[in-house]
Amino acid sequence: MGVGKSMTKGVTAPLVGLGATAVGVFAKFESSMSQVQATMGITANSMVELKDRTVSGSEAMEMLEKAARDAGATTKFSASEGAEALNYLALAGYDVEKSISALPAILNLAAAGGLELGYASDVVTDSMSALGLGIEDLDKFVDQLARTSSKSNTNVAQLGEALLAVGATAKIVKGGITETNTVLGILADNGTKGAEGGTRLRNILLSLSAPVDTAKAKLDELGVSAYDQQGNFRSLEDTFADLKNALSELTLEEQQEALRT
Repeated sequence: MGVGKSMTKGVTAPLVGLGATAVGVFAKFESSMSQVQATMGITANSMVELKDRTVSGSEAMEMLEKAARDAGATTKFSASEGAEALNYLALAGYDVEKSISALPAILNLAAAGGLELGYASDVVTDSMSALGLGIEDLDKFVDQLARTSSKSNTNVAQLGEALLAVGATAKIVKGGITETNTVLGILADNGTKGAEGGTRLRNILLSLSAPVDTAKAKLDELGVSAYDQQGNFRSLEDTFADLKNALSELTLEEQQEALRT
């Protein structure tokens, strides 16, 4: 009997503890989903417009809960953390369908870059908004961040800071997010990264797209233009190739003077 009681206690105590933990996890998930519901302004009786149909508030919440649970089953994050990520997306103005669509990419970016979910959400939503990108560009955008961080001397967090710093100015880059990331990677390889790299790129773009009179005169003298014959902004690679060729014909002193101007 004594052995039996000891064995029973040895099994029961862990099971009680496990039950208490499960209740706590469920409560946290429910709390996180309630926050998502409040942020999106969804009620049980409200109607939510989706792309191809209208659903009730209850159905919309079921869709969001499923997305958060699926995230907990397929990523390193828990369902509660998936719900937190949905709330960050809702705070950024994403609706039900856009939030569900964006959630896996946000979680993958956060995992790849070791980022907090809130920061990963800010990086993606703010940067994409500044660059004029839509939800259909999300996977490519996240992939570009991951590839750039693996191919250059920077990380996802620093790239995020750079993109937030360069902001909407990067819209004029002909090669889009691919060329933008390439330039930020090159700057990082040369010791300029994070917000400083983004600020440097923004200044480069502003200097080329709307140079002051003296700078424009010097560029004209060198035969270098950031615009093509149709008035479109050229690839930075092409512009700098022209600049390099023009400078190669000058003495070192003339090169330094030209670059300062």
